[in-house]
Amino acid sequence: MAASPPNHSYPIHHGGSSEVMHGVSATFPPPEVEPDIVLGGLLPIHARNVTKNGPPKCGSLNVERGIHRLEAMIFAVDQINRNPNLLPNITLGMSAYDTCDLYTKALEESLGFVMKSRSKTICELGDTFSTPAPKKGKILAGIVGAASSSVSIQVANLLRLFNLPQISYASTTPDLSDKTKYDFFVRTVPPDNYQARAMVDVVRGLKWTSVFTVHSEGIYGERGIREFSNGAKAANICIAGSYKIEGSNNEMQIDDIISDFGKHEQVRAVILFCTDTDARRLLKGVQKQKRDRHFIWVASDYWGTRKKTIEGLEKYAEGAITISLTEAPYPKFKDYFISLKPGINRTKNYSLAASDVRIDDKVPFLIDAVYAFAYGLNKIYKRMCQAQSGLCQNLIHGFKGKNLRDELFNLTFTGVTGTVSFDKNGNGPGQYDVYRLEYGRYRKVASWNGKLYNATKLFQGGKNGTTPLSHCSSPCEAGYRKKFDTEGSCCWNCERCANDYYVEDETSCKPCQQGQRPNA
Repeated sequence: MAASPPNHSYPIHHGGSSEVMHGVSATFPPPEVEPDIVLGGLLPIHARNVTKNGPPKCGSLNVERGIHRLEAMIFAVDQINRNPNLLPNITLGMSAYDTCDLYTKALEESLGFVMKSRSKTICELGDTFSTPAPKKGKILAGIVGAASSSVSIQVANLLRLFNLPQISYASTTPDLSDKTKYDFFVRTVPPDNYQARAMVDVVRGLKWTSVFTVHSEGIYGERGIREFSNGAKAANICIAGSYKIEGSNNEMQIDDIISDFGKHEQVRAVILFCTDTDARRLLKGVQKQKRDRHFIWVASDYWGTRKKTIEGLEKYAEGAITISLTEAPYPKFKDYFISLKPGINRTKNYSLAASDVRIDDKVPFLIDAVYAFAYGLNKIYKRMCQAQSGLCQNLIHGFKGKNLRDELFNLTFTGVTGTVSFDKNGNGPGQYDVYRLEYGRYRKVASWNGKLYNATKLFQGGKNGTTPLSHCSSPCEAGYRKKFDTEGSCCWNCERCANDYYVEDETSCKPCQQGQRPNA
């Protein structure tokens, strides 16, 4: 039976307009119910729109990465408030903000949230800013988010100045593991060095010896592909070419990358640490050059199992191998989400197709992030308000974000994704599922938890039962030397030695002594 939707609504501007509102995108509970403790939420409800002229702005509605996650946060807060054993006699609330995947906007919203916490007031914002009105004592405890690593890094730098904890459900750059810089940041997801290791293991398992790599501009792509490249080098995997996608409007650059792949026709595997937008641009580039069914994409979790990435381009993505955090089905949330009625619980600007809803893969990790805050707060509440009859003056005046941060590092609980805990670097466990795109659908073919397992379907190959090879060079025949593309390259062409020359050490030809001739 579906969980009954909580009473909530939120204003969302749609239609691709860059003039998206500032302030709260959603609050819960509704205005007539005053929360005792409030969490902030940073969510990419709208996509980032990079224009040729001027700074990036808010773009189109982000259904999977935005709306699914916003609803998940509302759902989690509502479930916590219904649980008599978790924060009893306390009403938990939330104020969610639209970052548009822009760190400048996230900083603006976060700073507003911090200023409210300093004054112990909360400001209810609609389409325009309003003046904060003092309300009863309440605690603004921390922030759930952000999604992108580049956004989370900027927000973490701000929040640590005010001792406000932050739990991300999607930011995976290894940089955020540095607790000397990001000591108030934890995450329910693992850092990308685990994911990169999983991708190296996929390449090794498929016996590929050479690959291309492509990454997006920004910390997610650059750090992720660096981790993969280091692992590939240690595993003797040749990187035939490494490419960076800069900006979002230079389609000539995409054409050049696809054309450059043609220098090594036998290299068919392309490792992607890209945003979904850049992945789509590559697929369109392949479509433009009519190179369908040639490349085998091995994509990070930004592509994952999202339909939007491949929509209309399934033919050019067929056979792609994608990495996603270990699947954590949560039918209770899916039933809740499908039961929502557009125009009643939300804006009318998008609709739900109940027949084929695939919930965003980060939703379980967001729900666990909200619950982590709740369990941490519950420990402090029991210690400081021993009667547990509601928010006491001891907690109102004595709450410290540092104490909540310390509780988070010592938490262990069973969440949607399994056992939830944070290691000494504030990271969640590194567990992934591996998918192959077959006939436009993602099919789970392996899992990874330090090493690949249940990988029979991966090694059996795709729909025709074979896995294409990917190597940049074949061994040279007798009488031919290896001529490497460039200095430091691991790809070569075979060049025949001149008459009366022999191959000395695979890469050089040496003249025969007088009276001798080469034996090949």
